[in-house]
Amino acid sequence: MKKLTVMVSATVMALLVACGGQVADDTPKPVFGDWGVDLTARNMDIKPGDDFYRYSSGSWLDDYQLPPDKVRYGLFSRLAEGAQKQVKNIILDLGDSSYPKGTVEQKIGDLYKSYMNVERRNELGMAPVQEQLDAITAVDTVQQVLQMFANSDLNGVGAPIGIGGGLDRKDPAKKVLYTGVDGTNLPDRDFYLEEQFAAIRDAYKIHIATMLGFAGYDQERAAQAADNILALETGLAKLLLNRVDSRDANKTYNPYSYEELKATYPGLDWDWFVTESGLNADKAASKKWIIPNPAAIAPGIAIITDPANLQTWKDYMAFTLVDGSAGALHEDLEKAAFQFQGILSGQQKMGVLWKRGVGFVSGLFGEAIGEVYVKRHFPEQSKVMMAELVGNVRESLRGRINQLEWMTAETKVAAETKMDAFTTKIGYPEKFEQYAGLEITDGDLFDNIRSARSYARAKAIKELEEPVDRTEWGMTPQTVNAYYNPVFNEIVFPAAILQAPFFDPLADAAANYGAIGVVIGHEMSHGFDDQGRKSDGAGVLRDWWNKADAEEFKRRADQLVAQFNQYEAVPGHFVDGEFTLGENIGDLGGVMIAYDAYKRYLNGREDKVIDGFTGDQRFFLAYAQVWRGKTREQRQIQLLKSDPHSPGEFRVNGIVRNVDAWYEAFNVQPGDALYLPPEQRVRIW
Repeated sequence: MKKLTVMVSATVMALLVACGGQVADDTPKPVFGDWGVDLTARNMDIKPGDDFYRYSSGSWLDDYQLPPDKVRYGLFSRLAEGAQKQVKNIILDLGDSSYPKGTVEQKIGDLYKSYMNVERRNELGMAPVQEQLDAITAVDTVQQVLQMFANSDLNGVGAPIGIGGGLDRKDPAKKVLYTGVDGTNLPDRDFYLEEQFAAIRDAYKIHIATMLGFAGYDQERAAQAADNILALETGLAKLLLNRVDSRDANKTYNPYSYEELKATYPGLDWDWFVTESGLNADKAASKKWIIPNPAAIAPGIAIITDPANLQTWKDYMAFTLVDGSAGALHEDLEKAAFQFQGILSGQQKMGVLWKRGVGFVSGLFGEAIGEVYVKRHFPEQSKVMMAELVGNVRESLRGRINQLEWMTAETKVAAETKMDAFTTKIGYPEKFEQYAGLEITDGDLFDNIRSARSYARAKAIKELEEPVDRTEWGMTPQTVNAYYNPVFNEIVFPAAILQAPFFDPLADAAANYGAIGVVIGHEMSHGFDDQGRKSDGAGVLRDWWNKADAEEFKRRADQLVAQFNQYEAVPGHFVDGEFTLGENIGDLGGVMIAYDAYKRYLNGREDKVIDGFTGDQRFFLAYAQVWRGKTREQRQIQLLKSDPHSPGEFRVNGIVRNVDAWYEAFNVQPGDALYLPPEQRVRIW
């Protein structure tokens, strides 16, 4: 692969540093401050070496109060809200125009109208799901229960077992089928099993009974059903992988032929279940099957097919149907369902209707909306500039790999080969889905939902037999995020994240490298984190490491685990260093790589001092402010169990204390709270 240029072009960098010195009053300025960082957010009473997170953003943290409809807010949220308003305007424009029936514009506009017609939804009440509730009531055999589960993607009930398609991690050019057992509805298995969540479980039972009340159950029957459903889900939770094992690429890759699957787990009639799920049995038999958690299949099937559980499964289906449909039915149900979500997350008030509507429509028509979004809001020059920044950061990673003192030449060559094979996607996909065959009207919302479910099933079945499409995106352009996909060995940056504070063409170079440069380095580092490193440059899951190097990598990663295990995010609730290891490696690698890229950009020059800050200080301030944010305690506890990212505070303090350049930039000394002796600082990439 041709190497990308090490240096960002003079034209691009002239834009990046446009506000680096004294400028006229009418000169355009960055979104944040005069050079890309909000200096008013700092708390100058805090030493950088004691708490860099609050030094950089402490005044903002003290002053900002979460509104009742939010559970967390930060700069990611700020950008997401901006994108949400832009998407709303796109949807309204489409809805106010007379597009011919069958066009994607007509579908988007009419779906939004049907969602926003609350008066019609209130008038219909539970009628849109009554036929399905009656079908559940009529179930009287285990076979019928399984039939409902096999068609859960069409009928809207929850299902403890199912079949889905995906790519083969050991042969990414091929598609495979996945199956597994779950069926839980709380955020993590620990919510069922740990005493600290007993109050949540009690609230969950009340929530189940409330939802069943809307399904027509009397109070006594609903309460008994809630007890039984929680007991059933608890039994399933005991079968699940813990959150650390569930992200292990090797432990969750367990291949079977179809005949092996049937022979190993005879408790289910797989031929029948496959056909009921809408798949062709002969084609399913020709596929490799992957079971992420084989130990759960046999006992899970036993729980599912036990005749003693028949009534509880009927109650479970009624509950999950009503609960899952609450946002699309009448207001009383929607408000009642929100009560439990408020207990889980701490959210005190529902989001406004238009925001919920935009989210609903975006979930179905994300790519079509994205096509309009990039035309309106994504300058093509940003894509050019990002490509050059990615090239510069890539060369920085190459240099760091070559200079690693702990890695042998053999593994370095393989690592560099993988790095050279990175595919970069910036802004938007090459083609956008047009949703042909999906019928949408401005009438009843649930008619549209049923139509969308049928469309999604047909699309998924069709794609299972199509060649792998490496141009596909896992996020829409209007998503404020980025990702690394190990199967495609690609790094992806949607348009919406390429805005201030991450990427600002008018900001200082140091600020851009500390923000979007670190994001780029973070995603590249995922290719070499504790799980990403298990795949090669072609995306194949295989061990390409020298054994000694792999052992040394683990030793260093274990140091990072130990560091993060000590961080208390909420009183009594700590970061799980093993669960967050991949993201922590991404953060640490991202900072190291982006800092080197910034130095490459300087090419030996001394960067100017701006407002009393050196270039290195501006780099680290930009990085720290990206992660400023507030989160309600309830939501933070939930995230500690379910989100592999560390809280923002530790994505700053837990990372910079391992970076030598940060010590030098802010004169951090022994005795400062974040100080680590050089020999205790973790260095991986």
